[in-house]
Parts: sequence; C-alpha cells; structure tokens
Amino acid sequence: MKFFLIFVLSIAVILGIITFQNDTEISVKFIKWSFSGHITIVLAVSFAVGLLGGISLIVPPWWKKAKTARTYKKRIHELEEEKASGDTDEKPKEDAESKETVEEAEDIRKL
Repeated sequence: MKFFLIFVLSIAVILGIITFQNDTEISVKFIKWSFSGHITIVLAVSFAVGLLGGISLIVPPWWKKAKTARTYKKRIHELEEEKASGDTDEKPKEDAESKETVEEAEDIRKL
C-alpha cells in the first residue's frame, strides 16, 4: 500500500513539473473534429483513451473465466456434499460440468 501511494504521488509530481514546463498549446485534428489545448492535457486524454481501450479488451475474457471458475467451484461443492452425505444412488446429472476430468477439477479447486 505504501509503495502504491509513493508511486502515485511520484507520478503526480512528475506530471505537475511537466505541466508547468510545457505550456505549449497544440492543435489536434481528427476527420472534421478539431481540438486545441495544452500538450499535457492532450497527452493525458490520449493516455486515458488508450487505457480504457486496453481495459475494454482485457476485462470481458477475465469475467468469462471468473464466471466459469465460480460455476466449477459450485459444482465441486455440490459433488463434495453429495459424497459426504453418502447419497450416491442418484443418477448423475448430464451437463457439461459433470463431464470434466478429475485433473481439471483439481486445477479449478486450486483457484
């Protein structure tokens, strides 16, 4: 936590120094849209747009994996409860989770 705070404060100080030293105004043109502003603001906006674009590419697959892991953990818990109760006379459910191999279930349990 202390490292993160020091890191954020360092970046803020560096950005402050850059802002005061580079007060040049630039113009950005994109198709018919045009914007004039300080170079620091243009760089910060460009960075933020790139960051949001990168996050939008990373987050959906992560959510899918997290959802799959939760489903597997729930199924493992159900099977462990069934085994503990000794209720093995039931016919097993025919779904995708029940067809998983033992090795995959062990890997999921480690999550």
